[in-house]
Amino acid sequence: MAIPGTIGNAGCERGHDALLRIRRVILLQTALPFLALLAGIVLFLHDTTRDKQGRYLAGYDAVLETAYRAALDRYVLVMDTLHSETLDRGEVIRLFAEGSTADDAGERDRLRDALYRMLLPTYRTLTRHNVHQFHFHRADGTSFLRFHRPERADDPLMDVRASIRIVNREHRPVSGFEAGRIISGFRFVRPLALEGRHLGSAEISVSFEAIRDAMGILKAGREFDFLLNADVVAPILFESQRALYHPSGLHPAYWEEDRLAAERPAPVPSHAVAQAAAVLRADADVQRRMSDGGTFTTTVNAGGETLAVSFLPVRDIEGRQVAYVIAYSPTTAVAELWTVFLTEVTVAVLLVAVAFFLAYRLQVDRRTLFERTRQLNAIADGMGEGLYVLDRQGRATFVNRATCRMTGFTAADLLGRPIHDLIHSHAGNDGLALADCPIFRTVLTGRDFSGIESFMDRQGRVFPVEVTSRPLVENGAVTGAVTIFRDITERDAAQRALREREELYRSVVGTLSEGIVIVDGSGVIADCNPAAERILDMPADVLRNRSAMDPGWEAVGPDGAPLPADSLPVRRCLHTGQPERDRLIGLPRPGGRTAWISITCEPFRKGDDGGNGVVVSLTDVTAREEMDRELRRSNTELEQFAYVVSHDLRQPLRMINSYTQLLERRIAGVADEEVRQFMAFIRDGGRRMDQMLVSLLEYSRIGRKGEPMQEADSRELVDEALLYLGPAVAECDADVSITGTWPRIVVSRNEGVRLFQNLIDNALKYRRPGASPRIEIAAARADGDADFLVRDDGIGIDPAQMERLFKVFQRLHTRDRYEGTGIGLAVCRKIVERHGGRIRVESHGEGHGATFRFTLPAAPAGAEGSGP
Repeated sequence: MAIPGTIGNAGCERGHDALLRIRRVILLQTALPFLALLAGIVLFLHDTTRDKQGRYLAGYDAVLETAYRAALDRYVLVMDTLHSETLDRGEVIRLFAEGSTADDAGERDRLRDALYRMLLPTYRTLTRHNVHQFHFHRADGTSFLRFHRPERADDPLMDVRASIRIVNREHRPVSGFEAGRIISGFRFVRPLALEGRHLGSAEISVSFEAIRDAMGILKAGREFDFLLNADVVAPILFESQRALYHPSGLHPAYWEEDRLAAERPAPVPSHAVAQAAAVLRADADVQRRMSDGGTFTTTVNAGGETLAVSFLPVRDIEGRQVAYVIAYSPTTAVAELWTVFLTEVTVAVLLVAVAFFLAYRLQVDRRTLFERTRQLNAIADGMGEGLYVLDRQGRATFVNRATCRMTGFTAADLLGRPIHDLIHSHAGNDGLALADCPIFRTVLTGRDFSGIESFMDRQGRVFPVEVTSRPLVENGAVTGAVTIFRDITERDAAQRALREREELYRSVVGTLSEGIVIVDGSGVIADCNPAAERILDMPADVLRNRSAMDPGWEAVGPDGAPLPADSLPVRRCLHTGQPERDRLIGLPRPGGRTAWISITCEPFRKGDDGGNGVVVSLTDVTAREEMDRELRRSNTELEQFAYVVSHDLRQPLRMINSYTQLLERRIAGVADEEVRQFMAFIRDGGRRMDQMLVSLLEYSRIGRKGEPMQEADSRELVDEALLYLGPAVAECDADVSITGTWPRIVVSRNEGVRLFQNLIDNALKYRRPGASPRIEIAAARADGDADFLVRDDGIGIDPAQMERLFKVFQRLHTRDRYEGTGIGLAVCRKIVERHGGRIRVESHGEGHGATFRFTLPAAPAGAEGSGP
């Protein structure tokens, strides 16, 4: 059978391509077991070879350890002989006993010198046997005599030399490797006693070169190296001895003796050994095993030959792993093992290949018969859509897994039964006969069917499906039909939800008083709401498809100047991908009017194609802007009026004051007391009116006559204000403290000085009677602003009066108690607000002082001011 246009014709199925596909599958299926078998054989041979190599290399470990122990035993015998034949002699012991216990330094040096001369021939004999250190120690662990460095004596060794500590505390011999202050080496230490009294100890030590020579005698043809653990050796060495060592090229945690700086230079390693060390330094496994401190042997190819490199950890007297003895041994056995391995693998491959060929030929004939069916079943079961096959009677002959999953039936429930009666539900027409079913009519007519139908699962739930049914044709006759269906429940629900959300969106956006415009990535308006039509004074059909960056908009900035095209908010948002918020632009209207619009642009991405767009919100602020402009104009006129009034009224006031003074002098001899009192009232009123006009003039000049805004050090402003107030501070003996970190700020400098001067002067004026005021001035930087406070311990403020404090000509006290016009704090508030800051006062009531806090804009980050 074949599905026309989908599966192909019978000749193609029986053709050469089908046979090749079958053979490829059989080849793969047959090859896998044989490949697994071959892999198992190779793995077995490999493991066997590795095991042989491991046993072989383990022999190198044993040989190295045996040679190392034999070399150490040789020097144990040397020490035993030295002890029995020389150190146990009475004159040596007595001389050491007298010298080690002598209190007088001169006597001790004399006896040390006598012992040195007595045993110098012995020391020279020892050096010929590669003993490089012969050393006597007192019972307290201090050095008595070093034959290799006789000038160094009396230094304490108990804390740095475990061997000396053990021998002199436990009175027993000790031998082994140990780091020393001058030389690290293999120590052989014996206790010395006289008539049962412990005197101290004697030691000989040999370097690794001596051990190397002894091991070389036992195992000729090998090269040896010795690496020291730097963490153990470095803390003990005299600083002058560090030049004898340098970091090892094999491992960063180990040192090796400098071959040129040593007393007896070590042999230079061969070229192969030098190359091997470089290879091992790059081998992570070797580095890890050295860090673990274990015994192991590895192989490395270097200098054209294979070397077996054995690592033997050396532990010191206290059992710590402090060094490595490394042996480099040429070997051919390892290479021979792997040559045998390759030969065995080759033979195994040939045998497995022959067996595979025979098995493959057998499988081809067996698998060709049913491969096509298996492939079709696999394809159908792997589909996400449901698939079933009907015969001429409408019975199911095949169903895939997706059909069972979506309907809840098992394959056994459906196969051989009329599937129309089980799962096909005709909406409003459940009694439709099989012959009238549009799906089954594919079998009857031989024509394709595609459409939306309703299926029903085992629990009776009806769900919509998208169906495609095509006839099966064999030898020109329709023998059945293949039906593929897809559950579209979620798609329908998603489409309904999308329609509902779109309707809700359009309803919400359509009722907004704020204009909404959608602009695509090219800057063209795609959609807008009715409010946008009203604000832009343009119908939607004209707005759509018009560029938001069209110069024809003739937009102007807040100052009325035309906006360049690259400054338009939409263009900047599309170009930078960053929001543009609350941008004010003007659009011309008929009659010379300008509509002022606040624009906010937010970028967005459209779908999976990554296209960009912008959502633009428009708010008509024409009325607000015109009101703001009128308010600014009115304020400017009021300020100008106040300035003119305060300035021009002073001239007639000066005339009144002048003629009052002339009148007082003219009637001075004839006026009675009451007249003189009246004249005093006139003079005092004129003076106070002049002060009020001066203060009003100063208040009106804020923002008009000040220096331009610029960066300034806030601490310098305080210092300048205090300089002006110096006499007042000295007069009342005020204690002024300045604390905190003073940032740089953006300020009109003369207004900033006046702000601090007014607040400090206020603290000086309203002090407690009979007390010297204490004033604290502090600053800090927070969230882009500079925070300041001026705190005093003066008379305080009634909380009920605080609202009046910053108003013009508002006084909280009578003039006979405190002078002033009541405008100083109003000036402070105007200065702070002109700079975009805030000012407030805090007080717990009368008698509790007051704290004035205010903020000013800080300079950009990185501009630092002064300290306290």
